[in-house]
Amino acid sequence: MNKKYWLFLDSHTHCFVKNHEALFYNTLNGKILRNTHADIIELSKNLTSKKNLNVIELDSVSIENTETSKFIKDLRKAFMGDIIDTSLSTEKPVQMMPLVKINRDIKYLKEHPMRSVGDFLMDYLSELNLFLNGDCTQNCTFCSYAYKQSNCCTKNEGTEISITDIKALVKQVESCTLLNFNIFGGNILNYSHLRELTEVLDEFTATKKIHIHYQDFINARNLNLFQKPAYEIKLIVPPENNSEAIALALEIGKKHNLNLSLIFPIESEEDYYITEQKIKCLELDKYLISPLYNGENTSFFEKNIFLEEQDICSYKPSSKEIYAREKINTNFFGKLTILSDGRIFANVNHKELGVLGQNTIYDVLFKEMNEGESWLKVRNDAKPCCDCTFEKLCPPISSYEYLMERNNLCHINDSKV
Repeated sequence: MNKKYWLFLDSHTHCFVKNHEALFYNTLNGKILRNTHADIIELSKNLTSKKNLNVIELDSVSIENTETSKFIKDLRKAFMGDIIDTSLSTEKPVQMMPLVKINRDIKYLKEHPMRSVGDFLMDYLSELNLFLNGDCTQNCTFCSYAYKQSNCCTKNEGTEISITDIKALVKQVESCTLLNFNIFGGNILNYSHLRELTEVLDEFTATKKIHIHYQDFINARNLNLFQKPAYEIKLIVPPENNSEAIALALEIGKKHNLNLSLIFPIESEEDYYITEQKIKCLELDKYLISPLYNGENTSFFEKNIFLEEQDICSYKPSSKEIYAREKINTNFFGKLTILSDGRIFANVNHKELGVLGQNTIYDVLFKEMNEGESWLKVRNDAKPCCDCTFEKLCPPISSYEYLMERNNLCHINDSKV
């Protein structure tokens, strides 16, 4: 008898199929199966089609095929799927496959004019990066490019944003569910209206993250402005730092009862080892090491930052993260950056979306959602990632990719596009 079977994938299993490979991923344990055999690729395409919803019928002849038999054994061993005799089920087993879309997507609303765009766009705004000024006496080597790839200060944008414009901004976003207000300079402690600014920001429950060069922090006279639970002080500590000065900064932070942590930008392995030693010597527990691309340290990134297959597996992205990566870039979505000259960006490596005082935040958000390059930029839009089965397992495109002018910061597919 040529018996019939249902081949199915478990609900925690994701399958990604390209013409050269099928990849199966278990969200529970991070295990991955890869198969390049033409028969299995075709079977996988049928399995994941909207018509079949991760369940297809196979007969015993198909199952006895060497490649198919091995594939099913591998699925079962990895707890990703199995087969059941069709006689045990009067109907085809049902597997639900989520249909991913952004809530009230602009393109959808434009195709359905009876629905109003309304004010929902403001709900998407979750983080504001605000550069107050460009006034700073420090001479960090990374000043002109660090802020384009990480949370860092800069005096590259050398003006001062007006408190009037900031108040107007705050008025526009007061209904948003802001999670973070990231404040940068120059030296923000030299901002002309710092006290007035903190009074305005105090109206928000959002966390206010104040980024200051550690040397500027040591010489500050107005730290009492940040002695509130919603404030976090992030000290920027360049590689060419002074351990005694860092220790003094920590002592000052403790004296003023400030929520203090350190950010160490690094550009080489030597920077890393020196920083690691200082972290141990100072017994730091609240810090972040932030790699910076300077145009000449590609080999450092290739050796230490680029991903291997095991890195992705060890991270174990969840189903929620995988579905999100189909539609949005979770690195950038919901974030806006306003430089001290008033220009507004979704990402400072892309063109500006508007100017504070000339364009409303609502208009800026509409422009980004409708024609922007950051919030909705996913790996499926970029080569060679769109041809890779790891596309939705990899972290979203970051600012590193734009600065390095390559989309795949990995060794899974080493071609540079």
